[in-house]
Amino acid sequence: MSQSASIQVGEIDGYSWIRVCGRGDVFLAPTLKKFVDKTLSDGESTSPQLVVDMVECSGMDSTFMGILASIAIKVKSVANAGLQLCGVTEKNQESLEELGLDSLMEIHLQDSALSESGLGISDKLNPWVPEGQAKPDAKLILDTHQTLGGLSDKNKKEFSTVIETFKKQV
Repeated sequence: MSQSASIQVGEIDGYSWIRVCGRGDVFLAPTLKKFVDKTLSDGESTSPQLVVDMVECSGMDSTFMGILASIAIKVKSVANAGLQLCGVTEKNQESLEELGLDSLMEIHLQDSALSESGLGISDKLNPWVPEGQAKPDAKLILDTHQTLGGLSDKNKKEFSTVIETFKKQV
């Protein structure tokens, strides 16, 4: 994980709040995945309503967006669970919509009511670091790109080289 990238988490107004700090990339994706998996499976959260706060997210790569898509698909299978992104810049919104993630989750721009409610909560959030090292591996990269590829024919074509490359490594 790059030095400046991290997630901070907390229970805020009935939501499991996850703030992405820095660039959402291949190095941060495993940490986000581990937190969400733990939250949904171990009952760490009292709320299956997840908010991924992107107000401090400087950008995203395809692996990170693939993790977001995978999380959205997983959340849909959990009773009464939901996933929303807030604090999203217009540039990040364009990237998410271009890949079809807007069909999987609610996306709120920086000036939305949900995004506004996330301002001033830094003192309620705590850094989250998984037990053991969360690092990207070929299977994670393959899985995330296959998820993105499954969203549209355009994505399938765009990520075909990545998918074929990582299939050979898994």
